[in-house]
Amino acid sequence: VRKRSIKCTLAFSLLDARNIPAPPSGLRVLGRQVRMALFDKTSVLSNIHSVAGVYNPEFEKHWRFSNKASLLFPRDDDNTCFLRSNDVDIRLSILFELCLVVARPDSETPGDVMELSCGWGLLPLFTADGGPVENKTYDIKLYGGTPFEKDVPLFEAGEKKGFLQALLKSSPVPRLNIRVWKLGKSAMEDLNQLPDVLISFLSAVPVLAMYRQILAEALEGAQRESAMSTIYEPAIAVLPQIAAQNDLLALLVHLWERALRGMKRGEKNSAVKMKQLFTETVLAVWPLLHVWDMPSYISGDGERLQLRQAFITRFQETGLLESLTKNPANHSIEPFSLDELQFDLLRCAMETREANTERGQVAF
Repeated sequence: VRKRSIKCTLAFSLLDARNIPAPPSGLRVLGRQVRMALFDKTSVLSNIHSVAGVYNPEFEKHWRFSNKASLLFPRDDDNTCFLRSNDVDIRLSILFELCLVVARPDSETPGDVMELSCGWGLLPLFTADGGPVENKTYDIKLYGGTPFEKDVPLFEAGEKKGFLQALLKSSPVPRLNIRVWKLGKSAMEDLNQLPDVLISFLSAVPVLAMYRQILAEALEGAQRESAMSTIYEPAIAVLPQIAAQNDLLALLVHLWERALRGMKRGEKNSAVKMKQLFTETVLAVWPLLHVWDMPSYISGDGERLQLRQAFITRFQETGLLESLTKNPANHSIEPFSLDELQFDLLRCAMETREANTERGQVAF
C-alpha cells in the first residue's frame, strides 16, 4: 500500500461525561455508548464508530469510558480513537452522540433493544483561522435532539446563576470531556496506510494496516485470471466481520500483538511470513463468529458484552481450537462454507456502495 500523508490525522480519548440525563422510568438500561463520526454540519462523512461507556451505579449521571487512570498516552485503551480526513474545511467536526441502550423490563428478545439519545456535541477539527486544534483537553457542551433538528430545547439550567454562585455550584449542563493527543512518527507511518477517511480504535491500527497491505497485494496480484474473480484470502474475507464486533476486534488486536512479540526481526521483514502469521491469527478468532452458545453482538449492550467477554476469556484460557474439538458436546458450531474465506471484489464494491448511500459509512 502506498502511504498517503493526509491533511488531518487526530488521536483523541474519551475521558468522561457529566450531568447526563437519567433514563425514563419503565425501561431497563442495558448499557451506554458514544457514537461518533466525521461531520460537516450537514452530512456524516465517515463510518460511524462506537465506544462503550463504563457505568457506576453510585454516579448515575457520570459516565466513564475506561477503567484505567493514566496520564500517559493510552494507546491500548478502548476509549482512545483516531480520525483521518483529507479535507481542511473549517466546518469539519467530530460529531459525538451519547446513547442509552434500553429495552422493556419484560423483554428478552435482541430485536426489542433500542437506543435513546442523551445529547450530542461537536469537536471542531480546525480553529477559526484554519489551523489544527491544540493537543489538550476539551470540555464539549451537549445539546438535545439531533444536529439536523431545529427549535429543540437545549440542556440548560432551570434558573440563572450569578457569577459567584456559578463558581460555588457545578453547572448541570451535560458535558463530554475529550483529550486530543499528539501522534508519534511510528504511529503516523501505520496510519498513513489506511483510507483517507476513517475513524476507529487507535489500538487497531496495526491490524487494519496489515489487512490493507494484504488486500492491496491480492488485488494487484499478477496470478489472478480475472479482475472480477473471487480471491481465496481468509484474512481479507473474515476481518471485516470481526471488525464489526468491537470485542472480537479487541481480541484480534491482542492476539496479533502477542504474535508479533514472538517473531524475530528477520521474520518481521518478510512479507510472506507476516502475511502467513496474520492469516493464522485471523483464523484463530474466526470460529467465534459461528459458536451458537456465544450471545449475539449488540453494540452498547453492557450486559450482553459481559457475557460475551466471559465466553471469550474462557476460550482463551483453554485454547480456542482445543475447546471446540475436545469438547464438542459443550459447544455447537454453525455450519460454514468455504465461500466465507473467499473475497469477492464485485460483491464487496456493491455492499460498500450501499453502505455509503444508506448509512454514510466507509469500508476499511
